[in-house]
Amino acid sequence: MKPLGSDQTAIQYLRYKFLGEEPLKDFIGLRPDTLCNYKCVSCKQVKGSCKTSEKEFQDILAEHGRQRVICSISGGEPLLTNEHFLRVLQHTRLCSTLGLYPTLFSNCHDLDGRKVEMLLEAGLKRLTTAFYGPDAASHDKWRGVPGSFVAQYRALKLICEKKRESRQEFELIVSMVFFRQNFRQLSEMIQMLGDIFGDEIDRLDFFPIKEYADLYLSEEDVDYFKGELLPRLLVQLHSYGFDVAGRKLQEILEGNPEDGVYGILPECCYSSHTSLYVSGHERLIYPCGYMSDYAERHPESAVVLGKVGEKLDLSKLKTLPMPICQSLCGPVVKGHNRRAQRAVEIMQAMPDLEQVLRLPSYENQLVLRLRREYIAMRDEKAFYRK
Repeated sequence: MKPLGSDQTAIQYLRYKFLGEEPLKDFIGLRPDTLCNYKCVSCKQVKGSCKTSEKEFQDILAEHGRQRVICSISGGEPLLTNEHFLRVLQHTRLCSTLGLYPTLFSNCHDLDGRKVEMLLEAGLKRLTTAFYGPDAASHDKWRGVPGSFVAQYRALKLICEKKRESRQEFELIVSMVFFRQNFRQLSEMIQMLGDIFGDEIDRLDFFPIKEYADLYLSEEDVDYFKGELLPRLLVQLHSYGFDVAGRKLQEILEGNPEDGVYGILPECCYSSHTSLYVSGHERLIYPCGYMSDYAERHPESAVVLGKVGEKLDLSKLKTLPMPICQSLCGPVVKGHNRRAQRAVEIMQAMPDLEQVLRLPSYENQLVLRLRREYIAMRDEKAFYRK
């Protein structure tokens, strides 16, 4: 099973625009709380405990979930305690029952083999973890906790072992977080991950820090990155089979480094029409996780769709994207928006758009057409897989 992609985002946006129908979701983010065991340099989350009940989370999934919708569970650290783990397990099982595509973002610090087995048995489809350096000295420094590198390294080996043993569909993503102080170590990080986990990682990813000016790459940094570092990294990534990661890295380096902008956001945020992000400790629903993070520092200007248990106000989406979205929104989401924009352009060129949109077979026809015309990375493998 593959998760829904940018073609479905375009379909739902056009139904909303031309037919006035509430767009169906292709992404649901759950952040029950912001409690965490790490003190990452890239995180300024305000710590808060969950104030949303399990019944309310279940109601949201039941109302907005559908086949192949991504449900992303994050934090804080979603596996912080045994209580947290059991909550993730419950959400994962519910997603599997509803036909959703459950995914998890975790630092995996206390993850053991039995817990991995239980998550896979519950139907977890994807796990993403992040590294901040190629060794304990650098990684622990930026994670803010001694022993974090050893813990994540050990957990990653366990995940790979259980992934080989399991017959469940499962995707492992390892993200490399980079910023002004560590980006020159990217080659060492790639080598460490490629040499030890290269055949086990389904997708190697890059995550640039964009929210805090003291972590932005400077204009000189970007010039060095593009002129000297990037060509070497592309060769290195190709040697491990991570060619898609190379294309992602090139995309990140677009934009204005002085503003922390590493990608280009289209004029319309299509993704916000088909996504929602539940902040359990605030009991608020945002259009995306980036907006939830932004709201902690700028509540007066953040876009909130509504409160948990209330009807969502989609009219708020007319204010998106905000200028700040250029630095908040990650390159993956920007790429998703660009593909959705291309799909909108294709569909708007078709005659009798309203009639076509009502045909139940149209979605299948569109998937085939878009696959052939512009989604080059959507092949027989998982989306964005190497």
